[in-house]
Amino acid sequence: MSFEDPIIAEVRDTREQLQAEAGGFEEYVKRLKMLEINDASRLVSVVAKHDIYPKIPLCAENLTEYSGKQ
Repeated sequence: MSFEDPIIAEVRDTREQLQAEAGGFEEYVKRLKMLEINDASRLVSVVAKHDIYPKIPLCAENLTEYSGKQ
């Protein structure tokens, strides 16, 4: 028994259509890269969580200090 999600089916159909219009997967990727380059000012840059939070050395003292347990 398989379930077909209509949203997933639509996304896949759209992907296939866009790739066909571009002339294949490789050309589609090239078009996306060109769009990224041409519209770079519109792209959002995401900072990884590990760059935001301080690095805490792992040891027993730190585990109790940061967990709130004494």
